[in-house]
Amino acid sequence: MGIHEDQANRKKLSDLLRFHSSKSGDDFVSFKEYAGRMKDPQKNIYYITGESKKVVETSPFLESLRKRGFEVLYLTDPIDEYAVQQLRDYDGKKLVCATKEGLELEMTDEEKKKRKKKKRKASKLYVKK
Repeated sequence: MGIHEDQANRKKLSDLLRFHSSKSGDDFVSFKEYAGRMKDPQKNIYYITGESKKVVETSPFLESLRKRGFEVLYLTDPIDEYAVQQLRDYDGKKLVCATKEGLELEMTDEEKKKRKKKKRKASKLYVKK
């Protein structure tokens, strides 16, 4: 509740929060630990909310994040959703919900080149009338 109600100490309190994640197994992880494990080019902290760890870890929304090797925080306590709405970011990294419509994941330069190449190939298949 402190994150939600105590604006003056929100940053200090956010350092105390712990969550399960897609890479933590049965252990809990802090925002600081998560940020320390972020892969390049990841700039956001991804999370998913749900009623239990079992429910969120099997969510189809996580497929693209797992494929990219991005860790996802599991927010399963009812107050967690309110807390992240108040936090919005941690240490300059935006908190982004994995179930958000139109989720755009960060890409390396190599991945951008591959995507551009695929788009060019696909556009050649399209026949204009």
